[in-house]
Amino acid sequence: MMKVIWINMSNSSILLKFALRIFKLMLSKACQYAIRAALYLAIHSSETQKVGVKEMASSLEIPQHFLGKTLQQLARYHLISSVKGPNGGLYLIHI
Repeated sequence: MMKVIWINMSNSSILLKFALRIFKLMLSKACQYAIRAALYLAIHSSETQKVGVKEMASSLEIPQHFLGKTLQQLARYHLISSVKGPNGGLYLIHI
């Protein structure tokens, strides 16, 4: 049984590294990238403040093309939302 500890941190990179360390051995690269992207969106986005794939890929050090394909799958399952256009980007859908 895995013990879950909630830590309130202001530094998002520490949180992302913590999540990656837990799942690194258990999940594929695609799953790791999806989790990292979802955490990044949870911290840095909202309906009024969207994040672009290019920005996210450089911040997370993930290949942009691969991240784009992974985010398309998350959008297909309605976990994230994408908006096209000059003010477009991605944000996490709050249920």
